[in-house]
Amino acid sequence: MPRSPKPPPQPESFLKAHYDRPFDTELFLVLKDIENELEQSPSAVALLQRMARLILNNAAYNATIFIFSTHLGTPTIPKELEIYTRIFDIPLPDKTQILDTITKFAKANQIPLEVMLFKMPFSP
Repeated sequence: MPRSPKPPPQPESFLKAHYDRPFDTELFLVLKDIENELEQSPSAVALLQRMARLILNNAAYNATIFIFSTHLGTPTIPKELEIYTRIFDIPLPDKTQILDTITKFAKANQIPLEVMLFKMPFSP
């Protein structure tokens, strides 16, 4: 019987696991659609705030945190994090841009690529 995939970790446990890492390692954290979890977890917001302070005040703490939101409109940022936040509104790539990116990656990494195009129900 196939095992079901593990649910993603809660933001607080994920952040705790990466908060006390060795400083000599560069870190990129990518958090997606966590607005509701941040509303319900003041301790996760506090961890993000502490990490942001370390990033700004300790040159040895090399980390970048990306928070992506697929919700329309301006994302809800907890007040405690607003000073550390920059919001970028980036349009989603179209099918041609996605295919071009995949093709360039495959060529650069010498990966054979068989292109199969599917008509997506939401595409015009």
